[in-house]
Amino acid sequence: MAIASRARRHDTGLGGARLLLVGIVLVALGVRFWHLTSSSLWVDEGFSVQVAVLDRVRAMELIMADTHPPLYYLALLAWTSVFGAGEFALRSLSVLFGVLTIPVLFSIGRMLVGLRVGLLAAALLATSALHVQYSTEVRMYSLLPLLASVALWGAVRFATAPGERGARLKGAFAFVLGSALALWTQMAGLFVIPSASLIMLVGWWLGGRGRAAGLTWLVANIVLLGILAASVPVLSVLMANAKGLVAWLPPPTPRAVAETIGPMLAQKLNAILSVRLTTVVAAGFALVAALGLWAARRNPRFLAFAILAGVLPFVLTIAVSFAVAPIFVTRIHLWSLLPLYLLIAAAMVAYGGRMAGFALVGFVMATQAAGLYAYHAEWSRPDWRSAVALIAASAGPGDVIVTPPPPGVDAVIGYYAAPLRRLVRPVGEREQLPDLVAAAEGRRVWAVSSPWHDRVEPAALAQALGQGHRADAAVSFPLVTVQLWHPPRAERR
Repeated sequence: MAIASRARRHDTGLGGARLLLVGIVLVALGVRFWHLTSSSLWVDEGFSVQVAVLDRVRAMELIMADTHPPLYYLALLAWTSVFGAGEFALRSLSVLFGVLTIPVLFSIGRMLVGLRVGLLAAALLATSALHVQYSTEVRMYSLLPLLASVALWGAVRFATAPGERGARLKGAFAFVLGSALALWTQMAGLFVIPSASLIMLVGWWLGGRGRAAGLTWLVANIVLLGILAASVPVLSVLMANAKGLVAWLPPPTPRAVAETIGPMLAQKLNAILSVRLTTVVAAGFALVAALGLWAARRNPRFLAFAILAGVLPFVLTIAVSFAVAPIFVTRIHLWSLLPLYLLIAAAMVAYGGRMAGFALVGFVMATQAAGLYAYHAEWSRPDWRSAVALIAASAGPGDVIVTPPPPGVDAVIGYYAAPLRRLVRPVGEREQLPDLVAAAEGRRVWAVSSPWHDRVEPAALAQALGQGHRADAAVSFPLVTVQLWHPPRAERR
């Protein structure tokens, strides 16, 4: 049975669907605001904090020294000007972006398949542990899927009604706006453009290849090409900055690809399940998506959307990773959750009324619930707040704080205890250890280690400091360890 006809039979009317959508949005707000500040800011959020809180005067200078375009940082500057710079306020902006993506996904599903698929896909995104995570971080990774969803909404609006002047103009405008803003949010926004543009082209072809629709598509792409050309000076600077900062990313080997895609299928379950069980769940989720693809086989626009929005970006990022520099990480593919959840929703609608379908629906619901539990109860970010509080309680002006090197470490330390920021000495290579030992002579050293960011093994650091210092017992927090080293004959403070 065609998925489109099956979905329309279950449509309860747009008014009722909108009421259900409001409920889904409220659930999304709840799971994102729940314990929003229970975990501290961490170093990935540190650069955003530096721009929007610690060094606002130098904001544009800092942004142009980063690897990401400026749109998110500018939005965060405006947001903190109104709502302040507390942890709750900083993260609330990302929550807003994440929740706004949900009704856009609903609308895409409604246009492609029907109300029920749109609602189910929206509910899946609302309860997605991975989307919740990036909707609660002071980074641009919830804004990118929102803007990608706007571009894809425009592409689908155009593709489903290319013969209607109003529909195709609205679609073309949303495509250009969403794509341009996505590009100015994160470099991966570039991959939204070919996906959305080709979806529009497929719709134009299936819609009779009308001259007016073809001209609209051509003009929209020319305008977008002009915006891209105008952006080259800024983007080229950011790309040059990125060359020295992405060396830690692995090339897209089969293992790296699996470790990137796996978290999108079995979200956060590795925090509560073994590797083998997590892999089984991920494979099960992929199977459900494949069933959705089969159910949609008679809906060419939906098939085109699923392939072009769900698969093409991965192909392009793998190609760029080999040709330019490794960029294949989960967070830049977060907007691929949109086609994934539409496919899973399509499978739930197509097969949910059968005996085996109850097991399918139960599996999806249990996986979503388990992912949320794992995220809120078991998974955690590094606890820099507690580590900084420990140091601030007894650090002196002559002490040294040795930290991992990623940008943002000193900003997080400065956010929680401003006087400590000038004491920070990042160490990222073994070759820096002799200089560190020389600088630390006669001074107390606070060695801060985090397995997510260490570039020098804690044992190597301990061996270097142990030549002239004696250590207190290490104090451990989630994913952060602090150890105080005293110089010989130093009085304990």
